Amino acid sequence: MVTKKNLKRTLLGSALALAILVPQVPAFGACFIFLHGHRDHATTYQEAKDYWFKDNWWPVNDTNMLTSVTANNKYAVVAWNPLGYYWDGAKEVAGKLNTILNGGNDAGGSNCGTETSKIVVAHSMGGTVMDYIMGNSRTTDPYYNYGGANFANVAAKTYRVITVQSPHSGTESANAVCGAASWTCNSIAYFVASCDNGTASLQTATNWTVSTYANSPAVVTRLIGGYEAMASSACLSGEDDGVVNHAGAFACSGSGTASYSTTNVCTAKQESSNFINGDQSHEDHDDGRNDNDRDVRKSTSGGWWSVTGSGTQVRSSMSNAEVIRCLFAYKPTGDTSCN
Repeated sequence: MVTKKNLKRTLLGSALALAILVPQVPAFGACFIFLHGHRDHATTYQEAKDYWFKDNWWPVNDTNMLTSVTANNKYAVVAWNPLGYYWDGAKEVAGKLNTILNGGNDAGGSNCGTETSKIVVAHSMGGTVMDYIMGNSRTTDPYYNYGGANFANVAAKTYRVITVQSPHSGTESANAVCGAASWTCNSIAYFVASCDNGTASLQTATNWTVSTYANSPAVVTRLIGGYEAMASSACLSGEDDGVVNHAGAFACSGSGTASYSTTNVCTAKQESSNFINGDQSHEDHDDGRNDNDRDVRKSTSGGWWSVTGSGTQVRSSMSNAEVIRCLFAYKPTGDTSCN
């Protein structure tokens, strides 16, 4: 018997079946280079690795994004100090990226081997750092090879950048931590975090935002946003993951405090080229950097699903880690997990 409920389920199943991922790379090996975001303890190699799976201390059910993405593929991890300004972090990151991109090992002995498709996966502030590197890698860029760092080599040897819930145009969370939001939000943030230089540089005022100091990224940068709210969401404009709103995660033109929804994701970007939408996940800011929350995914305009427009549910259970693997990683013959 066909009921309205059964019909709804049938139609939803048909919609999900029609939404497929558009392949992003040829079917050969890739090497993933993971770049963490802002955190007090992520400067050693082990802390940088732990960043990609440790979430809650209890229950101990953390799933590792590194292994979820990179099964049958090479990977490396960059450990850097995110407590300084992002432009200073860019110098440190570029040096460590160049070691890996030039064939060397990361601090834990991992390397990219002979793989030619090197893909940087950056979470949170790591994406802002990559914006600065890639937007200052050409001689015509405002801070070309800033501080003697070899940004040009990073751009030349990187195939893609994938940013996961990154504050490309800053975040109101940083505004609040640094006392530049409403009295209520400032007061709440005071007890949560401190305004170190890294946090200060992620504010939404134009004298902080990376678009003021960099051109378009030299390499295509794919954007993933999150929309699972946290208690802090009351201090953010529009859809958000509890730390970064859609205006920041999708590098929208105009103010980083602009309000966007899951059905209204911007296509006009803060730079003229190479910022391209990916999709949006029902993961909060912490879940976005591990594989703990396999949840609903929705399309974005110009994204990597075979549907147009923003807000269409394309999967009912898929994490950021899984979508990156399905799009960019080499998968052995017979692997149907991404169908």
